[in-house]
Amino acid sequence: PDLCSITRVRDGCILDVNRAFEALTGWTQAEAVGRTSGEIGLWPDPAERERVVKLALEQGVVSGHEIAWTNRAGLRRVGLLSMRPMEIEGEQVLNVVIRDITDRRRSERALQTFSELTGGVTGQEFFDATVRHLASELGVRYALVVEATARADGAVMGSTLAAWADGPAAAFAYPLPGSPCENVVAGGLC
Repeated sequence: PDLCSITRVRDGCILDVNRAFEALTGWTQAEAVGRTSGEIGLWPDPAERERVVKLALEQGVVSGHEIAWTNRAGLRRVGLLSMRPMEIEGEQVLNVVIRDITDRRRSERALQTFSELTGGVTGQEFFDATVRHLASELGVRYALVVEATARADGAVMGSTLAAWADGPAAAFAYPLPGSPCENVVAGGLC
């Protein structure tokens, strides 16, 4: 859900917010209304807010403008901002909508980093780099690249092409049925 607020143009006072605003920023409606976005620290760069407000007032709308914003815990987030001036009861206000794209940007950076780290790398070195990078980017202790094979007796086995367990790990094989990775082979997630 997108966080939404209505703010007064003349002083930046927040007049109303939606539930997504509360959930994403950590500020309740009661805490935010009557204060400015600067007072609650939503904009890490107040000059950026002024530029965007000026642009919205000049052009009539700002749409899909990427901004940095900060939640109550002080965590920096990335959002796509849309802002439209309007009038309510004779008061000029801004209808502000921010879509949180922090996780999407983080994934894009991870993919870019992975691409840079593995570009031109082939063979075993590629698989080793893959598990190392996956574990690092996902913040997990274990990562595997597994090949599913059928033995002559019909048993389906998972054989690691690369393994990470708090560091490089020796290759191993295991029966695939009953393992979390059985879901992957069936088209699900491990």
